Amino acid sequence: MMNIIIIIIITTTIIIIIIIIIIITTTIIIIIIIIIITTTIIIIIIIITTIIIIIIIITTTTIIIIIIIIIVVNIIIVIILMFPTFIVTIGIMMIMRRKK
Repeated sequence: MMNIIIIIIITTTIIIIIIIIIIITTTIIIIIIIIIITTTIIIIIIIITTIIIIIIIITTTTIIIIIIIIIVVNIIIVIILMFPTFIVTIGIMMIMRRKK
């Protein structure tokens, strides 16, 4: 009778130890999975934000370059349009000097 009780105690302790080991390993696996998921989410967020920042930088630089090109073209157009009037005013001044 004593042998049966000892065997029952030993088997129940072994079963309890196995259950504890299973619980510990599953919690460790769950923690590792959570860590992997959070790190991938953080990496994805970082990649998305860097892509957005790069797009913003590229668009602002292109807008600035376009504005500079427009300003330069306008200045060149003004100079080209003012050149004949400048020549005409110089001619008028020369004629006025000759008349005096």
